[in-house]
Amino acid sequence: MVLAREGFEAVYGRPPRPDDFIVPDPRNMAARTPSQATKAHRRDAELIGVPNKGSHALRRFMISAARSNGARSDVLEQITHNARSSASTPRGSGRSSAKR
Repeated sequence: MVLAREGFEAVYGRPPRPDDFIVPDPRNMAARTPSQATKAHRRDAELIGVPNKGSHALRRFMISAARSNGARSDVLEQITHNARSSASTPRGSGRSSAKR
C-alpha cells in the first residue's frame, strides 16, 4: 500500500485523500471520462503484457493478480464495483414491478 500512495503523490503532486478517485484525471482530480478510461486500459494492458479484452477483463486480471499476491479480500471488495451496498436490492429477492 505504501508503494501505491507514493505513486499517487508522484503523479498527482499530493498524497491521496479518502474521497479521491483511485485513478483520477490529473487535470482536475475528477473521474475520467469513458474515452479516457478506454484509452488508459488499452495502454495499460499493452504495458503489462496482457491481451486487450476490455476494461472488465483487465479489472478481473487485476483482482486475480492482487489475490495471488496476498491482497486482502476486504480491501479488494472496497475498490471494485462488487462492494456490498445496503442500497442495492439482491437479485431474486422477489421485489419486482414487472407483472407476470
